Amino acid sequence: MKYLQSQLSHRHHRLVRALEFGPDFLITLILRGGGVGTNYLISLALARLLLADEAGIYFLAFSIVSVVGVGTKVGLENVILRFTAVHVEINSWGTVRSLFQRSMVLVVSFSTIATIFFFFLSSWIANTLFLSPLLSTPLKILSLSLVPSGLTMLYYQQLKGIYHIKAATFLEAFSLPIINFSIVLLWNQSLDIEKFAWAYVVASFFTLILGYFLWQRAFPNAKSITRDSFAWRSLLSASQPLLIVAFMFIIIDSAETILLGLLEDSSSVGIYYVANRIAKLISVLLVVINTILAPRFAALYAANKKTSLEKLMQNSIKYSLVLIAPLLFAFLFVPHWILNIFGEEFLEGSSILRILTIGQFYNVATGSVGLLLMMCGFEKVMQKSTVLFALCSIALNVIFISAWGYVGAAVASVSTMFLLNTSLLILVYKKLKIRVLPIPSIRIAKV
Repeated sequence: MKYLQSQLSHRHHRLVRALEFGPDFLITLILRGGGVGTNYLISLALARLLLADEAGIYFLAFSIVSVVGVGTKVGLENVILRFTAVHVEINSWGTVRSLFQRSMVLVVSFSTIATIFFFFLSSWIANTLFLSPLLSTPLKILSLSLVPSGLTMLYYQQLKGIYHIKAATFLEAFSLPIINFSIVLLWNQSLDIEKFAWAYVVASFFTLILGYFLWQRAFPNAKSITRDSFAWRSLLSASQPLLIVAFMFIIIDSAETILLGLLEDSSSVGIYYVANRIAKLISVLLVVINTILAPRFAALYAANKKTSLEKLMQNSIKYSLVLIAPLLFAFLFVPHWILNIFGEEFLEGSSILRILTIGQFYNVATGSVGLLLMMCGFEKVMQKSTVLFALCSIALNVIFISAWGYVGAAVASVSTMFLLNTSLLILVYKKLKIRVLPIPSIRIAKV
């Protein structure tokens, strides 16, 4: 066990150095930023070329498939990264390949079952649950992306584990959006809901092919790899708690969109989804910071450098708040200028954008507390918290959407985010004895 811990610590230091020095840090920022920007261009195309209710149907179908997609990955995202890195350190490439093969069996099996499920039940879901017959076809089409998306996840997580950071980031954050957007541009004015869905599916398969070639290039010669095996028991026991955490986060993130589809019309879904995507621009910086700081969190905790860990968290929050200030100002005071880019129908979302902006501000202000707990080995603590607040999110959305429509969805989303992040702040202090918020008065209370 001590040897394994030393290998993990060594791996984290290597990954931090790879990100902090040389071109990898900047390239990671550019690729992630480019991917986010391209996704917003796709949303803009959807909003401009379709009516608000048609765009809402697509966004609803995408949200439903995304929730199911989390389950088809069986919680393997962080598991395959962690075990790949450990076995690469001891040059056990046969075990790394076995890990991939067994993960692939799980992902393909669950993804195929989910795709068949959508093909046979999409009409019932659309007509009975959501009372929207137009939802059926996009659900069927988008479900075809489950298998390639799951396999692509395995490729980029293993690429991270063997320190091919640029290739992994390109595959994870940039390739799918840019291919998707290229197809959208090719079809141009003839686009409808079905073609937008097909564009995403085709892009998913192209990204999978690209992932295969990047993954093959990263591996040593097959002849030099021994035929080692990775235990099924280890894979399944490690993935279970992380699957629950991933599921709960996607429910918290998507509950309002799906429940709006159940309780309101598709136009409300479209207006809310666009406002929500815009507000989430504020947290893009937090996503990039998470990518870069995650290994450092684990390395500092493993070295018992809690003072350095506390300082790193507080500094990341300070810099993030400074950098998001322009977006915060624009979204709070001139939201109609932003929404008008998507079309006049979406101007109704100004109040939603203001509310959601407050929530995203609090998300950035509390920092990467959830990631910090997971990187320091408190996955089960995260599991319990996310289950509780996922249920809270569903309850609040049902109550508030029934009362106030899409404004209620925004209030429910922000309330859940506030409660979850506040509880995680408290847990970080209790478990790690770290004060995350860079507030002087907190330090005074310590004396």
